[in-house]
Amino acid sequence: MNEDRYVERVYIPEVGEIELEPTLDYEKALCHYGASYIDEVLYDRVKHETLMKLIDRAEYIYYFNESSNDYGRFLFIGLALRYNNELIPITFYGLGYHELRDKYLVDEWFFYLSNYFMLERRVNMSKEEIKKIIEQKRKELKEIAKNHRPSKKGLLFSEIADLVDEDGALSLFRDLDLLLDLL
Repeated sequence: MNEDRYVERVYIPEVGEIELEPTLDYEKALCHYGASYIDEVLYDRVKHETLMKLIDRAEYIYYFNESSNDYGRFLFIGLALRYNNELIPITFYGLGYHELRDKYLVDEWFFYLSNYFMLERRVNMSKEEIKKIIEQKRKELKEIAKNHRPSKKGLLFSEIADLVDEDGALSLFRDLDLLLDLL
């Protein structure tokens, strides 16, 4: 059993200093490879620089493709991270336009724990090739995004999603749209 602890401290004015640490293996794996628990993992996202380090440290890459989900069109990358002698599949998505947040994801990558059957896949590209494609796409997207300002609806979605999660905020917004349609 791995006894690594990834404790981080945060000061909350009303409470004082408290310690937080990951409890799930995929959270521990991300922290083990350099992600901040408080600044990144708790929010289900990592900074671009953190992702680039995770790519270097991944056992292998099982997925790399541009695709869509409920939130927009993004670049997806699946990393097999080894933790406690077990491979953990984590898929990241970024470098695209998040429609509900009304925001271009240039400097952050959202992530989720993938199905373990994804580990049976392998991307037939080197990590260096993948990093080069990512950096080129990031450069292009930065140019597109530089003058973009999110709408009030996008900012509201972001606030709600950061309080609950992306799926919870999506459900709430869909319910609100249905309610507004009835009025």
